[in-house]
Amino acid sequence: MFFIKEKFHCVKQYDTTDCGAACLATVSKQYGLKIPITRIREIAGTDKQGTNAYGVIKAAEELGFSAKGVKGDKEALFSEFPLPAIAHIVVEGSLLHYMVIHKIAKDKIIVADPAKGLITYELDDFMKLWTGVLILLVPDVKFEKGDMTQGIFKRFFGLLVPQKNLIIHVFLASLLYTFLGI
Repeated sequence: MFFIKEKFHCVKQYDTTDCGAACLATVSKQYGLKIPITRIREIAGTDKQGTNAYGVIKAAEELGFSAKGVKGDKEALFSEFPLPAIAHIVVEGSLLHYMVIHKIAKDKIIVADPAKGLITYELDDFMKLWTGVLILLVPDVKFEKGDMTQGIFKRFFGLLVPQKNLIIHVFLASLLYTFLGI
């Protein structure tokens, strides 16, 4: 019964280096902006090692968020701060990773893990993973809701438009060839 009524989003990562970009896409989607991970990767400067906290903050600010990185402990986790927020964690003892915290209760926490989906953790289990770093995000006056993703047809026609002269010539030549064949 803990988180049944609320709708939380989780954008899945494409590979292990995409977790920061996927978390930012998740937070953006929660506030009404759909944006592809690839666009966030470009803005954040994601490389072979992933995205650092500075890159996530820089990308968030470019998307219209007011973003701030903070360090805290278990008590700070129960203080007032805006959710969703991005938490920096360590998984499997050595892999640095990001998750989105959607809701915190006295003994449970619901997160969007871009590698696994929506997960409810016991608070003690989450504390074992968390490095103490949070990235707090709040939409700024520059933030605009919308959909920056493109459908398959829009992408396809976007590739054809620069080639319209060639396509017209091919079409006319095929018409001529058809008429001559009759």
